[in-house]
Amino acid sequence: MPDKAIVIGDEATVAFYRTLGFEVAFYGSPDKENLAKAMGEFAKGTKEGDHPVFAYSGPGCQSKATRVVHIREVPPGWKTNPDYVYVGRPGKGLTSEFGNPFAIGPDGDRDEVLMRFGECIDRRMAEDPAFAAKVKGLEGKSLVCFCRPKEGFQGRLLCHAQILAGKATGLPPESFD
Repeated sequence: MPDKAIVIGDEATVAFYRTLGFEVAFYGSPDKENLAKAMGEFAKGTKEGDHPVFAYSGPGCQSKATRVVHIREVPPGWKTNPDYVYVGRPGKGLTSEFGNPFAIGPDGDRDEVLMRFGECIDRRMAEDPAFAAKVKGLEGKSLVCFCRPKEGFQGRLLCHAQILAGKATGLPPESFD
């Protein structure tokens, strides 16, 4: 039987522990009542040989992974969900201050366009602390764009949203799939 994870917080944390093979007891949002229930379960459920995990994802921690999502893969209602941020070019009723102003073709090939976008973001973040804070605020969000391939990025830098995710988290852009 797999070890038990006692989770309070969000569904992403539940999914993470399930992928690791844990039996998951989920207690919902991190309020005082749910926290007390989860702590009680953790205390009573431990006996010799058990390896329970208590996972909390709430205020004071960053539990959600920053990710890049194709616009066709977003759930209904994503536009009003603060965990989803559209980062593509304006159009089709969508706007964003994070869209890549450089286009493949007139502004260069994919590599050149992404390099120029990275330089532009670095410069703007250095010159505009408010914009830099907005970019850092993308950490833990699902960045929505049109260019994420169905098979994922597979370690390749293919999308400006990966660059934004890297700037938000401090991780290499190629690490976002």
